[in-house]
Amino acid sequence: MRNEKLTKQTNPTLWNEMTRKGAPKPLGSSATWNDWAANNPTPQAIALGNVDIVTPIMGTMTAISKGARPVNYNY
Repeated sequence: MRNEKLTKQTNPTLWNEMTRKGAPKPLGSSATWNDWAANNPTPQAIALGNVDIVTPIMGTMTAISKGARPVNYNY
């Protein structure tokens, strides 16, 4: 058996087993890290994905576009 580097193409079965949901966390320098992290998100990443920033920003932009205009005082 040749000493081949593990990639998704060389051994897809082993790759899928190492990156499935619930698989042990690999080292950060591992080639499987990105695929493992995509299948095993942290609670912080899940919470960040649920944050809605569009609604508050749209309200602010509406206020800015319709709001304060210069006032001309004619004394």
